[in-house]
Amino acid sequence: MRKWIVFLFAFIVLYFVCHFTSGILLTAWYTPNLTDAWLASESLPSNVVFSGPVFLPTFLLGAIAAAGAFFIATKVKRSA
Repeated sequence: MRKWIVFLFAFIVLYFVCHFTSGILLTAWYTPNLTDAWLASESLPSNVVFSGPVFLPTFLLGAIAAAGAFFIATKVKRSA
């Protein structure tokens, strides 16, 4: 039971850290082009279409967090 609690806690923490870090990096590397945005604003449609969720980045961050949580859980099991 303790191994699962350690795994879940590590997974939640690592998943949050991965998303937080990717958000910071994407924000830091984003450079808006105001001229193109202003020119494109004249031809914007009047209704909004939302796309579906993007699966691959979320899956990769989850896989990285799960691998790290598994590694942490095995290390805690050996030391306890």
